[in-house]
Amino acid sequence: MAIDPSGKTGGVYLVNDTGKPLENVVRELTKCVLEAKIDGTWQRCEPVEPVCLSVEAPRALPPRKAMFLSALSANKGDQEAEMRYVVLGGAFVSPSFRGRYSSRDWAQAALLEALLEKSWGKLPHARGPEELVALFELDRHYEDFRMGLSPLKSFAEAMPFQENEKARFQESVARVFARSKPGDLGEAAFFERCVTALSAPRSKKHAYGSPENCRRLVWRRLCSPPAASPFIGGKTETEAEAVLASGNPWGVGKDRLTVLIDLTVKALSSDDVYEKREAGAFLGMPWIREEYFPKGSIDKLLELNFPAVQKAAAAIRERSKNSRPAP
Repeated sequence: MAIDPSGKTGGVYLVNDTGKPLENVVRELTKCVLEAKIDGTWQRCEPVEPVCLSVEAPRALPPRKAMFLSALSANKGDQEAEMRYVVLGGAFVSPSFRGRYSSRDWAQAALLEALLEKSWGKLPHARGPEELVALFELDRHYEDFRMGLSPLKSFAEAMPFQENEKARFQESVARVFARSKPGDLGEAAFFERCVTALSAPRSKKHAYGSPENCRRLVWRRLCSPPAASPFIGGKTETEAEAVLASGNPWGVGKDRLTVLIDLTVKALSSDDVYEKREAGAFLGMPWIREEYFPKGSIDKLLELNFPAVQKAAAAIRERSKNSRPAP
């Protein structure tokens, strides 16, 4: 397989240089799929499109012949990653290359894959029914939150639940949607809801599906781009660039970022090893600077017996040095 080196054309050239026919390759609906390496694994980053079944029998690609398979461009999107094109479910894979993908397209593809495989672990961000309820509570703070109760009822029928949890899930989701829309909406409102959840004292009295009860989910969502959700629409490129120009994904001031960084450092001392891991991943966000930390905090993080945190702290220090104006 070969790609257009200019990056102007979305898709691949499938070249038969084997000296013999490639059987069952030429099909009416041969699909070329764009994938990105996310968290170390190759993941589909385009929505699944409904298609009609082909009535044409597959044919062979003759020797010394090529065919072009169009696909999404790998030059558009809000996230940069290692990319590749995949044909016929992995029978043919292009060389990998640096490109860009849409985080919202990735989230929509992940949601559909979870439904098809009936796997909670495949959901974007959430890792089970309770975390999905918490994700709805967080994402409803965006102006273009699009999920409704009707699709969720179908979703609940499709996914596996432990005994008695299905009713609890449905009741909790109904309560989320029954509440009036938050007064403030947008990235900053989402940020503040996350900070509220992480600031709350740990307690068994927190409601099922509340962000306060799903702290790991909150960290996971903070690590992802705002548009990386199948339940909200995306901003235009101009709006997204304006937010990023503030130096962080939510357009909030340094004083609020300092609060979140303080909560991050405290979470690294949590008895919950999984929350500690998610908070450590958050420290790896590329916009974090040393100026957001209390004096001496980076030195302490560098001494922790936590390789991921040590690596993130070293990157924060190096990045902060490079961003300082020359004397």
